Amino acid sequence: EAVERNVFFPVPDSPCEMVMRYGAYKFEDGVSEAFTEQPVLEAWGVQSYTGVALNDSAGQVIGVLCAMHDQPLPDPAKDTALLRVYGSRAAAELERLRVEADLQRSESSTRAILDSAAEARYGFLGAVRGLPVESGLLFDMGGGSLQVTHFRGRSVVRTFGLRLGSLRLSHHF
Repeated sequence: EAVERNVFFPVPDSPCEMVMRYGAYKFEDGVSEAFTEQPVLEAWGVQSYTGVALNDSAGQVIGVLCAMHDQPLPDPAKDTALLRVYGSRAAAELERLRVEADLQRSESSTRAILDSAAEARYGFLGAVRGLPVESGLLFDMGGGSLQVTHFRGRSVVRTFGLRLGSLRLSHHF
């Protein structure tokens, strides 16, 4: 007996396609003969298959959890029921990981925006301190970004940053 982890093969014309279409699928015997477009089934000597779709909280299929055997399934209903239990937990974990990754990307983006705003403010404070101006636009170009600060009455009105620093631009030209 062997456990294969993270096996990938084309979904079209496979038992997994049937799972994705119907939510669950079982083939009690002769699966490799029924799906000749999947040579891996024959190479592994697969005779039976049962699988369930992994759905996110919106009902979208995000994966398939399946079990294959080199003999006919003795109790396919029980096997499918077990896969449903484990599949619901696996789907929840996959969705949690996806949400966590999205949150990390969002936090990185927010952190970059906040860092850009802080950089613009500090650049403004340093530049305006020595200049006899009351209002205007301040452009502060660093190696990785250009900070633009609109100021009036020697106070910041608005800042924003662009990814147009001198080092970044020199790599493109």
